[in-house]
Amino acid sequence: MTIPQNSNCNTNTVQKPVFDPNKHLIAVQGGRKYLPVSARVQWFRSEHPDWTIETNPLTIDNDKQFAIFQAKIFNADGRLMAMGTKKEDIKGFGDYIEKAETGSVGRALALCGYGTQFAPELDEVAGGRFADTPQGSRHGDAAQAGRYGDSSRGGQGRGQRSGHPAARPASEFTRQDEQPESSETTEAPAVSTSCASCDRTLSKSQADFSKHNYGDALCPACQRERGAAESPSPAATFATRPAQSSTRPAQSSTRPQDREFESQRRERLEREGGRA
Repeated sequence: MTIPQNSNCNTNTVQKPVFDPNKHLIAVQGGRKYLPVSARVQWFRSEHPDWTIETNPLTIDNDKQFAIFQAKIFNADGRLMAMGTKKEDIKGFGDYIEKAETGSVGRALALCGYGTQFAPELDEVAGGRFADTPQGSRHGDAAQAGRYGDSSRGGQGRGQRSGHPAARPASEFTRQDEQPESSETTEAPAVSTSCASCDRTLSKSQADFSKHNYGDALCPACQRERGAAESPSPAATFATRPAQSSTRPAQSSTRPQDREFESQRRERLEREGGRA
């Protein structure tokens, strides 16, 4: 008796363990749950070991320090199933090139159902969704959201593409320093400066001006107080002046009216002396 190759009569078939994504969830900002790209790759490989992930750098600008990567997922027949693109720059990550590649893989996997929308009980209705979550799949099951490529294109695919690169191992994407993707790179928040005396919040220009003139970050009011405390009082200034001699020689007046008065006085004295 010959048993067909696709027969289900083989009772010795060993069932592979099912990947549980709930064990790999991490908490992100706002208390929401997130499935890292490394876990998505493991989940993807456990179900489709013969599928392929391709990554391609679209732009790597070392001068402006940003990178854009694109990832594509092909099934065993060489058919394109999903594609994702990610941009990162030096403001977000020091290793922005690697992070851009990892982010593009995460987006492509999310389009295949391996991402933040992977289970209804973890749906993020109240808190929104991550940027790599496909539109329209927030309320769908992974089996429905991730398998749209098989049903929408229909039929059996063509044979394996010749010269198609081999699937990349999952270890290339399972880095310990992986960070969740965000919709855009955000700059670090500006650090506010407080007055060293009264804790009043200062602007950057106020803090720089105060440090330049007073050696410390002070608000305008405290700057005035510091300036008044450091400047000497009039009494102290008078006390520190050198004593001036009170026997200064009399200075002759050089004004014209004074000279005329003196001349008239002498003439009058001379006339009075002649009479005597």
